[in-house]
This record gives sequence, structure tokens and C-alpha cells, in this order.
Amino acid sequence: LAYMAPMASKGKGAVWFKIFEEGRDNKKDYWAVDRIYEAKGYFDVVIPADIAPGDYYLRPEVIALHEGNREFGEDKDAGA
Repeated sequence: LAYMAPMASKGKGAVWFKIFEEGRDNKKDYWAVDRIYEAKGYFDVVIPADIAPGDYYLRPEVIALHEGNREFGEDKDAGA
């Protein structure tokens, strides 16, 4: 995921808008994070051409769900 917000907003409030999202590609059996691993931590995002000129914050995010297939408490060593 990648979001942008105008710098004049100081990033506060409902000013963030999404410019990129990628998840799982079932055809390739591939997750977006696999691209980050292969690129040694780098990931390119193209800023859409229709964004108004100006200064912006850019906020990348990587979201992961670990062991989401387990019941809570099934493995006491697995964490919270």
C-alpha cells in the first residue's frame, strides 16, 4: 500500500489518499512482499499523473497476517 497527503495538512485528519495497492497474485502464487524480498527491501511506486502539483507526504505500508489460520491460544509460544 502507498498513501499520499498534502504537506500543508501535516498529515492530520482524513487527508490521506491511496495511490497504490498490491496483494496476492493467485495466478503466479506470489505476494506483493515477495517483490520486496527479491529487491532487497526496495519497492517502486509510480505517482499518478493526475495528482495536483505540490508537496506531499508519501506513506508506504506493508501489512501482514501471521498465523491467521490458528485459533487464539492454540500455540502459547506463538505470541498474542
